[in-house]
Amino acid sequence: MSQSQPSPLAARLSPQRRAHLRAVEERVSQLTVIQPRPAEDQHEQRAAPRIRVAVPVIITLHTGQSFHSVVHDLSISGFSASAMVRMEPESRCIMKLPGLAGRQARVVWWNASIVGCAFAEPLTTATLDELVERYRHAATLHPSA
Repeated sequence: MSQSQPSPLAARLSPQRRAHLRAVEERVSQLTVIQPRPAEDQHEQRAAPRIRVAVPVIITLHTGQSFHSVVHDLSISGFSASAMVRMEPESRCIMKLPGLAGRQARVVWWNASIVGCAFAEPLTTATLDELVERYRHAATLHPSA
């Protein structure tokens, strides 16, 4: 992402949040980053790079239905996870991370039992760092497709 041309999401953020986003992007650029699959590239523009992890979560749909899942990649702005239940784009959900309060998110896409969501409020750098440190090793033991 170019410093001179922020992403559409970043352009809508306050200067303080944009500075935070730039700091996180710099930290994340030093990690191994997942490249989006070609089909995803056509339908979305990510606000931040995602990092491969394997985080056990509980996802609650807007209907109240909940299910256990695994987050396969994570960034301050969103995640992708297993979702055997079809999740409609633009619908809302809550993702419960281990040891943290539920995070509200919007479904961006669902394809072949994988869902991509954008957080309503970005994760903090400290939260992202903690989750990556805690769950990154599991992702290398069990790589996702």
